[in-house]
Amino acid sequence: VDGVLHTLGTSESSLRLVSVIAGTATLPVAWLLTREITGNPRLALVCASLLTVNPLHVWYSQEGRQYALLLLFGLASLVFIVRAMRTQATGDWFGFAACTGLTLLTHTTGIAFLVVAALWVMFSDRSVVTRRRFLTAATGALLAVSPFLLTVVRYVTHADSANSPPRPMTGM
Repeated sequence: VDGVLHTLGTSESSLRLVSVIAGTATLPVAWLLTREITGNPRLALVCASLLTVNPLHVWYSQEGRQYALLLLFGLASLVFIVRAMRTQATGDWFGFAACTGLTLLTHTTGIAFLVVAALWVMFSDRSVVTRRRFLTAATGALLAVSPFLLTVVRYVTHADSANSPPRPMTGM
């Protein structure tokens, strides 16, 4: 966001540009996730079409906040975990770790995507190898963003309801 504002100025449209791009990029990622899970490209098209007209997605894709980016990175992490479980390819596990890290840096609620991935692995694959690789990738993502997470914890624990300090809750 800072790079966009530095390059294009601090206008309202510059502030919203990242969300517009992220919201638009989320549509093919949603299609890909649905196709990876179901194997059905037509159902994937229905899913992406529904996301295209979803009022909340349209709203957040126009805001100057990071919610569209959160969904983009979160869905991408789920695409990678589904692929990694199927292929066991190192690149897919790395993609999962990278997208999970970006999700966690985008917003504190990004942890929900990691929880969904953990539940997915726990209930859909009994393989010890898959579970170890998941734990390695998830640990790598958490370690990579740990300096940021420690900052968030510090701000949250020192905040009070009467005079709450500004909280840098995103890595943006």
